[in-house]
Amino acid sequence: MREFHRRLKPGGRLSIAEPVNRDDAFEVSALKRMVDALPAESGNDFFHLLHRWKAAQYPDTEEKISANPFTNYSERDLVRFALDTRFAEIHMEFHIDVRPSAVTCWEVYLDTSPHPGAPTLGAILSEQFTAEERLFPERVFRPQIDGGRLVAAERIAYLTATKPLQRVSAH
Repeated sequence: MREFHRRLKPGGRLSIAEPVNRDDAFEVSALKRMVDALPAESGNDFFHLLHRWKAAQYPDTEEKISANPFTNYSERDLVRFALDTRFAEIHMEFHIDVRPSAVTCWEVYLDTSPHPGAPTLGAILSEQFTAEERLFPERVFRPQIDGGRLVAAERIAYLTATKPLQRVSAH
């Protein structure tokens, strides 16, 4: 925000659309707490494997969430950042859109990631899962994806603000 403020001329307008990934990270953190509470030999690998997948894409503790630039802010923080930088006429709209996923093919899904800093599911499976473990997401999620039944939630903050006009002081 400081750089936007510095580069704008007085009266200049800032308009940004920023994805907000914090809720996704909080969901992974909650999944970690649940997995940590499961008995060691619960016989249910679903949540353990799901956590390993999701934790490779999002931080899974509050400390990691706070340290990660993709997840360490909310839409309200964006307003505060604009205020702290002395922008004026600040307007923020927060949209949550839940709709069918645009990806309806398993092979394409393997090559996607939820944000620019995250590895793809295909990379996670090949690098962190055994051959047997790789069958889990395909068996559970492929029918949902190929059948067009996967839904996606997108959280976007739209913020506009103006750099105030400079006042000329009379001497």
